[in-house]
Amino acid sequence: MIGALLLLAGDVEAQLLLYGGENSDQFLGCLNCGLVEQESVCNEFGPYGNEMSQASIWNRLSRYGNRNSRVSPWNRIGSSPPIVVEREGNDYGLFTINRSEENSQLSILLRNAYSAGNNDLTRVRDRFCRQF
Repeated sequence: MIGALLLLAGDVEAQLLLYGGENSDQFLGCLNCGLVEQESVCNEFGPYGNEMSQASIWNRLSRYGNRNSRVSPWNRIGSSPPIVVEREGNDYGLFTINRSEENSQLSILLRNAYSAGNNDLTRVRDRFCRQF
């Protein structure tokens, strides 16, 4: 796992942004921003890190957090999972636990956190966010 983090840490300044929806046009938060930043998916009080927010991947009832939604990273066979890009536009691939879709370092980290968190999205968020 440390090796995976080192691969992601190549550009410390790069903010990794998550976009979802059929056209990848819905902003879903920043993956590696500080824990208290409003845009952070790790800020449990912000719109993208809160498990009650409709724009959060951590909300099981939202289209982005529901494991049966095709735009959710938690759908094992989802066809339109979120994507990760930098503000500069560099593509970091898909953000999904779907093994057949993606094997990016971020997806591997996500799958590991999902498995270790026993599918409880609050625990998954906490495990995933500790890696940054």
